Amino acid sequence: MTSIGKYAFYQCASLKSISTPPPVADKDAFGDYDATVYVPGHAVEAYKEAENWNRFEIRPIGDVNSDEAVNTGDVSAVYGTILGGDPQGFTDLNCDGNINTGDVSALYLIILGN
Repeated sequence: MTSIGKYAFYQCASLKSISTPPPVADKDAFGDYDATVYVPGHAVEAYKEAENWNRFEIRPIGDVNSDEAVNTGDVSAVYGTILGGDPQGFTDLNCDGNINTGDVSALYLIILGN
């Protein structure tokens, strides 16, 4: 993908992540929608610096506890959610529609860089 056109994601309230290097985004690609955008850890700084992405909160995929790092604290946050706590962030890391131990396994793979 090399660019995102005008209104491409307008009113896409369920958009959770974009997993590409930061494409050129038209200033109106997202309408007036603001969100947290989860991207691969190696791409966080590139998104923060890319034109028209700076209005979003950019976080690495797996940063469940919002501390801008992916580590064992996020594992604890996922377990807390599994045990009935409030979902604190993007915790369905294996994209199966549920928050469960599969997400813990997916998080460990992210932490290990796999």
